[in-house]
Amino acid sequence: MASRSKQPAPLCLTDLPDEVVLEILSRVDINDAARTSAVSRAWRHRWRHLGSLVFSSGSDGRVDPVSIAQSVLLRHLGEVRKFALVSRYPAPPPPATDDPRLDDLLGHLSHPRHGLLALVLSVPYYKMHSSILSCVKLVKLFIEGCLLPNPTPGFAGLPNLLMLHVRYTSMLKPHLNSGQLDTLGALISRCPRLTKLELIVGVVVPGPGLMLRISAPRLRHVVIESWSSNLMVEFNSPLPVLASAKLRLPLFHYAQEGGFKLLHVLRSISRVEKLELLDGSGSANFADMMPFKIPVTFEKLQYLSTDADLGRAMHIVFLLHIIRSCPNIREIEIKCPVSRRGFQHNFEANQEFWDMHGYGDLFRHLRVMKLIDLYLSCNELDFINLVLSKAQVLEKLSIVHRPGPKSSSLDACVKVMKFKRASPLAQIDYKASSTQ
Repeated sequence: MASRSKQPAPLCLTDLPDEVVLEILSRVDINDAARTSAVSRAWRHRWRHLGSLVFSSGSDGRVDPVSIAQSVLLRHLGEVRKFALVSRYPAPPPPATDDPRLDDLLGHLSHPRHGLLALVLSVPYYKMHSSILSCVKLVKLFIEGCLLPNPTPGFAGLPNLLMLHVRYTSMLKPHLNSGQLDTLGALISRCPRLTKLELIVGVVVPGPGLMLRISAPRLRHVVIESWSSNLMVEFNSPLPVLASAKLRLPLFHYAQEGGFKLLHVLRSISRVEKLELLDGSGSANFADMMPFKIPVTFEKLQYLSTDADLGRAMHIVFLLHIIRSCPNIREIEIKCPVSRRGFQHNFEANQEFWDMHGYGDLFRHLRVMKLIDLYLSCNELDFINLVLSKAQVLEKLSIVHRPGPKSSSLDACVKVMKFKRASPLAQIDYKASSTQ
């Protein structure tokens, strides 16, 4: 009995250190965290010291997260280092983009005592209050459905910001203009440590010839996706440490007037290691860039993804010129646009054609090629034949075939399997798409 009495009592919830309790509470919904006050006296009001607060309206949008956030912040006692609010509540009708409740929240969070490090704000329709620009300790800023505030006089920037994500939604269309793009460009240029930038423009921006100028020399990762045919992006500073880039741009406009705008973008990202170059307009025509001259060498590029139309001769030639400027490319993925109209176009592209134009030496380091949504027209088959006959270290060729009403999956597969392979290790993975 004496030996048993000397054994320490088992640990219980009231014995946990403060940092462990706060870590537990940070992993549950804020409503559940508040209910833990009923567990014991030791847990009472511990949630009021949480450094990370997340509020969401849920999948059904029935909960008003703004009201809950207001109530919580009135009772909160500790520092708020991370704040996230995701609201799917119905937005006010245009042009009323101000929300006094959200203004109060941002004003509260911008107080120096919090030292806010990360802010996630996803609301359907809101112009942010300028107080957010005083959060100089911000490391991550993630905003969706919001308009950026105009810079206040004397705004020096966000010196510690590393990651910026901005998504413009369709409800912001009446307010997307050159002024908003200039505000975004000014914010980016005043974030000297910015290493990751994500910009999604999911709406057609009204007005002709809008330009977003980006100056961020320390960028390592950039994502710019625009479905607006009249929104152009220009890099005003070189990107010497860029590791990855995903650009969905209206190539139709970039390729005009000799393609100097497209060449400028390519020159700015020439140090990239992983590149996705996609056509946001869906109607790119490279006729103005003939004859193709791409005075850029992507020495570090090892992965390239694009949505070129392999059924159109000019698209193939442009793609080959891009590949020619990538001497160390290891993997290429091409997803052909399903809505393309040029898959029936044909041109003479035999072995002599490739060798005569210097395309026979493009794939000497290529190991993986992925071709998605091919109709396997004559041009596409010629391109596959070129890759198999020239890629001496190729390990895998993946093909996703989208059979037409008059084409046979079996016949196309047999044709591809008969092509000569320069690499003894080359394997062909053929799959017929079930989507017509």
